[in-house]
Amino acid sequence: MFVIVFLAISWFFCGRKVESILCFFFFLLDGFQIIPLSWFSLGIGLKPMDYALAYLLGIFVITVLTHNMPVWKDKIMPKFSYLFMAFLVAAIIVSRYFYAVPWGEILRTVRNFILLLSCFLFYRLSIPEIDRLKKIIFYITLCLSGVYILQAIIGAPILNGYAGGAKMDVLGVTIPRYYNFPILLPYFIYYGLYQYNYHSNRQKVFISILLFLPILLSFHRNLIISIIFILVLNIYLYNKFSSKSFKYTLLFILILLPSSGMIYDSLNSRGTINDVKAVMEGDFEAFSRTEDFAESTLLLRMSMLYERTNRMLETPLTTYMGLGLMQEATPYTMSHFDFVLGIRNEDTGEIMQVETSDIAWITLFVRFGLLGTVIYLIYYCNLFLFFWKGKDAEVKRTVCSYMLLMLITSITNIMICSMAYIVPILLEYTRMKKLKKQEPDLLKLKENE
Repeated sequence: MFVIVFLAISWFFCGRKVESILCFFFFLLDGFQIIPLSWFSLGIGLKPMDYALAYLLGIFVITVLTHNMPVWKDKIMPKFSYLFMAFLVAAIIVSRYFYAVPWGEILRTVRNFILLLSCFLFYRLSIPEIDRLKKIIFYITLCLSGVYILQAIIGAPILNGYAGGAKMDVLGVTIPRYYNFPILLPYFIYYGLYQYNYHSNRQKVFISILLFLPILLSFHRNLIISIIFILVLNIYLYNKFSSKSFKYTLLFILILLPSSGMIYDSLNSRGTINDVKAVMEGDFEAFSRTEDFAESTLLLRMSMLYERTNRMLETPLTTYMGLGLMQEATPYTMSHFDFVLGIRNEDTGEIMQVETSDIAWITLFVRFGLLGTVIYLIYYCNLFLFFWKGKDAEVKRTVCSYMLLMLITSITNIMICSMAYIVPILLEYTRMKKLKKQEPDLLKLKENE
């Protein structure tokens, strides 16, 4: 696999940048979720992300050594990027010298944030090259969606990632529920809706099925509700010619949709009021069996968050800087934490202490504390406002919808703080910055005409 990395780096500096960065996305997306992960290991536990980071750092170092770095005034990184990276440095120091977290664990925890430097990579692309790259990855995602649908038909996982496989009964038909839909599918749903140019209505219907059917087959209630909510919100905001009654109907749906998942969760819980009271009183042992929450997943997530936040608030240092940059299931973690709520590790059977794929806020508070979480949210919200104020309507609707989706679903997944999901946003950011930079030149051309 390192041969591909070296080849991709050479392509980057030989004028084949799109093909080169496509290799970067190949590693970023777990070998496009098709190549077995064992092929990346080399017997030393390497993961696809390690190759993506090696590629990115290789490009960055060569660019620095050859004095081809962009000038500071170009501002190729989003606002507050450097502030967040400065916090990461502070968090590394605190973790090592105050919490005594081993260096290896710290580096493995923070390495994914190197992906924030992707802007330096994308900045070398022209706008047509960025558009071509997005289209290629869009087609790959559509193919992966077809493979995901095939999984449900044959009842066996094919794509990489945690598959699950619980049986769901739908109108008398048993359908396996798999979680490993294409990584960037949420982004490309909005790309397909607002940016892609269709050649015919038949193509539009076919691609729409490939985009939306995997989400439905995942039976991820909150994700489905959130996607519908944002679609309705966009219709409400951008459909200027609708009647007042139509808009009032949409407004009612907008108010109802976000709460529907919580209402369903409450109606199916095993005594929600008593459960919440026990959790607030710190009686976590009463819920040490996650099976008790089988029909009340929202309560489980909130209880997990409350238990870990309770620990974080014990001292001023942990309150502001978090509990540390440790890894899951290591001697350090097992000796320092004893949380009773959480998902069980498939390998050890023990409750996972610091990592979860169920709620982003646990990751943010445990890793970064209040200070780091606030800084990250400032970075995220500023990025959102950058697109919201942008003049490219299609890109604005695509990225703002995607970022809003990640924020809304942050209580059910960790997309908002997983850098692989942030990279397409940085790609669009670079494109919009380049577009803004070209505007004065385009105005001059129009004046000369």
